[in-house]
Parts: sequence; C-alpha cells; structure tokens
Amino acid sequence: MRRNRRSTFNEPSLVPLADMLANTVGVMVFIFIFTVITAGGASMLKTLPLERSSDLKFVTVVCSGDRALPLDQVALIDEFMRPLGRPTPESLGQWLDQFLEHRLAGENADVSGEIGSSSLVFKIKPYLNRGETAAALKRSGSRFRTFLGGFDPKERFVHFLVYPDGLRAFKEARSIALENRFATGWMPLPADELIRFGSGGGGRTPTTE
Repeated sequence: MRRNRRSTFNEPSLVPLADMLANTVGVMVFIFIFTVITAGGASMLKTLPLERSSDLKFVTVVCSGDRALPLDQVALIDEFMRPLGRPTPESLGQWLDQFLEHRLAGENADVSGEIGSSSLVFKIKPYLNRGETAAALKRSGSRFRTFLGGFDPKERFVHFLVYPDGLRAFKEARSIALENRFATGWMPLPADELIRFGSGGGGRTPTTE
C-alpha cells in the first residue's frame, strides 16, 4: 500500500521583503534630506565661506552696523607709533609705559596698545556709522570700489573682520572683492570686541591675545 506523501509547502520568508522595504524607505529619506539641504542650506554655503589665510599682504575691511569700512591698519599703527620713537635698552621701561598710556584718535578708529604674551598688541576700535551700507556698496563709484582699485589682486588679500550686525555688508563687499579678482577670507568677531593686531609674526596680523 502506497503511502501518500505529504506535499511540503515552504512558507516564503519575509526577510527579503523587509530588507527591500527598509532600503526603499532609506533612499526616500536620503532624497528628502538632500532636497531640504539643497533648497535651504545652499545659500549659506555660498555666502559664508570658510575662514582662510594667505601668504599675500592683506588689507582689512571691518563689517559692523550694516556697514563695510576699509581699514588701513598699517597706516594707523605707524601713526600711533610715530610720536613714541624708538626705545633704547636704557629707556625701554619708560618707553613701554608711554606705549601703554598712548592713545590715537584716527579718522575712522581709535588705537591703543597692550603687551601680549610674545609681542606688542595694537587695539583698534572703529567708530560707529563709518563705512558704506550694502546699498551704497553696490554703486559703481562707491568708496569701497575705489579703495580696492588702489591695490593689485596679485599682491593683496582682502581680510574681512565681521561683527554679528555686519553680515549683510560683508556679503556685498565680499562679492565686489571677488568680482575684482581678490582672494578673500574672514574672521567672525563677538559684538563689542576690539580688533587686535600683533606686531610680530611676519606682519601686523589679527590676534586673539
């Protein structure tokens, strides 16, 4: 007597289906995130460049109060130092006292001094409401465009010092600098913090001392 063989039935596994569904959802989520970043974050990447440095001599532009102010820090510091003269080994202590007490009221900023850990430091406080607004910068004959016209892009690097209330002017001024083929960089500064330049290190460069 023949025995009836039971027909075997293999239940399909749901694991491949789950994997396929997870992969599909994952791709959809990725596309969604990418779309959001592209739509909402691209402008930030275009308008806030990474801070960078350069071997070129730099010119400084201070952006605050919705204005961009070109600042000739070399001329300011030279004017600050001129009445102090050169110290001698015998007069160094007295000279440093005079350096710390000295103040300069320049055309666009006040300058004073302090002693850093490795060099003399020059503190610069720009005056309020100096420089040009973003709207004024767009004009063909703006003072900022004239300022840039006095330099060779192959020899100068435009360095922006940006306060929180100067982002709009920074964006416009940086666009103009790039249009004129200048390399640019920027450094954010907290509100009300003075600008500091060190006397050493191959030039008067911004410092955090």
